[in-house]
Amino acid sequence: MWLFGHKKKKTEAEVVLPEVEPPQYTKNVLLVVDGSQQSLDALSYGLGLARAMDALLLAVYVVDTAMMDYLIQMRVILPEERDEFRQEMEKKGHRYLENARLTAGLESVGIETKLVTGRFDSEIVSMVKERDVNLVIMGGWKQSVHSQDASTKARQLLLDQVECPVAIIK
Repeated sequence: MWLFGHKKKKTEAEVVLPEVEPPQYTKNVLLVVDGSQQSLDALSYGLGLARAMDALLLAVYVVDTAMMDYLIQMRVILPEERDEFRQEMEKKGHRYLENARLTAGLESVGIETKLVTGRFDSEIVSMVKERDVNLVIMGGWKQSVHSQDASTKARQLLLDQVECPVAIIK
């Protein structure tokens, strides 16, 4: 290599190139659906990405049982209201997933939808492993003023545990 008219000697570090794995193609994209505006923005982003990459979009809504336990513990809902609350969350989840399915159909993008019940982070991490997901897309969120906000903690646990890239759409 020439530098200002003088040939610079290559060091050993310059000669040896690091081994780089080839890029992993994004074929399975998991979209976390929760009905928020950020989730709708994530849906738009996910549809565009899936179309461009010819990837399958898997939209999932989690009925978070750990969140329900937290709400009972904080006395926001009563234990006897838990089943009714879960059913309401399932109805909302089906509605949000149907919206994602219809929107994907209009955009001619392949999509699967799934409603699961369990702990938010555990369910998403399990699905990433089971479905060989290359990318998780989710809407952004603002940390609650309350430092013990269960929703924020669940999302942070997901970020810590999932083994593929996560795109957070704000």
